[in-house]
Amino acid sequence: MTEHKCLGLYFHSSLNFDYHAQNHVIPQMRREINTINRLVSSTDSHRASFVRYLYIAKVRPLVEYAAGIWSSSISRCFLSEIDSLQIHYFRKCLGFPPGTRTASILLDNAVERQSLRFLAERLKLSGMMQSGFCSRPLAMMHKNFSIPDRCAFVTKSFPSATKSSSVRAREKFIRNFPDILLRKGLTPQEFLSKCTRPDLKYTYGFWNVFPVSTKKASWKSILHIFPPLKFPVVPSDIVTDLVNHAKNSVQDIAGTGWRLDLIRMRRFRDALKGKIRIHIRDTQLSEFLELNSSHGLSRYRNSWYHDPLILFLNFPSARTIRKMRVGSSELACDSFFLKENNSRKCKLCTHDVLETHDHFFYHL
Repeated sequence: MTEHKCLGLYFHSSLNFDYHAQNHVIPQMRREINTINRLVSSTDSHRASFVRYLYIAKVRPLVEYAAGIWSSSISRCFLSEIDSLQIHYFRKCLGFPPGTRTASILLDNAVERQSLRFLAERLKLSGMMQSGFCSRPLAMMHKNFSIPDRCAFVTKSFPSATKSSSVRAREKFIRNFPDILLRKGLTPQEFLSKCTRPDLKYTYGFWNVFPVSTKKASWKSILHIFPPLKFPVVPSDIVTDLVNHAKNSVQDIAGTGWRLDLIRMRRFRDALKGKIRIHIRDTQLSEFLELNSSHGLSRYRNSWYHDPLILFLNFPSARTIRKMRVGSSELACDSFFLKENNSRKCKLCTHDVLETHDHFFYHL
């Protein structure tokens, strides 16, 4: 027997949770999504609020069960497949065309990306274990598993289309995981400066940056790292900040006794969950604004919020506005590739002007 089921988790002889993700989580998620798709198609209603509530109530609990444990040890391909199933659900239920950007659909419906939700579960688990608001065996296990193995190191590469983007990806990794780097006697700041500062003594201008010839990348930067934190895999500096913030919420509770300990634990847990939620949403919003700076939604969104009114309305004009927000409307600025000669000009105007969102609202 190569796998064993215990409390809903499949433990495999490979000592990771790929089997659990591939044979339990993903099939369950796909089955529930197909059920909701049939339900939505039979009701002749693509109301966004209805679709969002069904995902939160029916799909998310199945996917996130014990995610703080198993999401640390699955392959990236399964994580990407779960994210793809999530966006497939919203794109199909809401009737958006295939070209609609994934990040804009999730942001406009105020839904966190599922991989970031997994990170939130790991942060909550790590925060509770690191703070001591958990059982003693769990706290001891976290202390032992949080020490990397210093006997060997591995090479991590950062392929990208440009040299600068590869260096930036490596810099982001260094800032997020400073404890697992092989720095060879350098301080963290000195090592970061060495990896990001251009220097003519290196052949290609940066330390450990080389050209490659692949379909998806032209440049690659590398790092030598120790094996990452075994359980749970989270950025240590982020966990420390979250735990310190949550501890400030229980400083006013003095005294001893199991009742006070229970109150402290509940207040700490609530403060930790609230701070993690803000961190995850800010991360997703900042990634969208950085990668989609020219997108229409980036002009109107500078914070995370849920707009229940426009998502609840179910008539053609409201749907048109929602499509304009995510960049999939019938206007030439969004669907120019469907127009004659890929024209972005407005056909209803005598003047030679571009058919943009502003032009649609203010000049027609």
